[in-house]
Amino acid sequence: MLIKFCGIQSVKELNADIIKRTDYFGVIFSPLSKRRITDFAMLIKIKNLIPKQKLVFVFKGNPIVEIEDLIKKYNPLMIQVYEEDIQAYFEKRITILRAYNLISENSLSQINQNHKLIILEGKSSGKAEPIAFDLQRIPFPYILAGGINESNIKSFTHLNNCIGFDMASGIEEQGITNSKKMLNILA
Repeated sequence: MLIKFCGIQSVKELNADIIKRTDYFGVIFSPLSKRRITDFAMLIKIKNLIPKQKLVFVFKGNPIVEIEDLIKKYNPLMIQVYEEDIQAYFEKRITILRAYNLISENSLSQINQNHKLIILEGKSSGKAEPIAFDLQRIPFPYILAGGINESNIKSFTHLNNCIGFDMASGIEEQGITNSKKMLNILA
């Protein structure tokens, strides 16, 4: 199973074992997120610590100009996007991790299943809200996000077509990324 830890804002909690065993690390730039990175000196430290092949920049509600600038300056492996127009603009230039907020099971019919990687999460990003319908009904490969943590992750490993997990609040303690929680998930 793929593991993506998202909302990384510091290198303090990242050790060599966590970096080696985690598939992707998400750095959030969305103006809609409380986990948005604003310390660009820290971003450089994160970029220098995490290998490029594991670095994902997350955008939701960002202007194209800002996304272009960040890609040019920091060269991540891929970008995670929620908007169709942003995906269309960048998909020939960088790998896209396409994320969808699912309001109901009917939302599944609007998903383009041709993406290399798809993240499915509840109706609101970054709020630990699980998807509110039977996950066994999802007919294509996806990464699950929303409300996953060290105490419940094993209950999702049996899901058909679930190829991994994306976690942010599930690896935090009082809003700060916690290495013990990450290591428990990786165990």
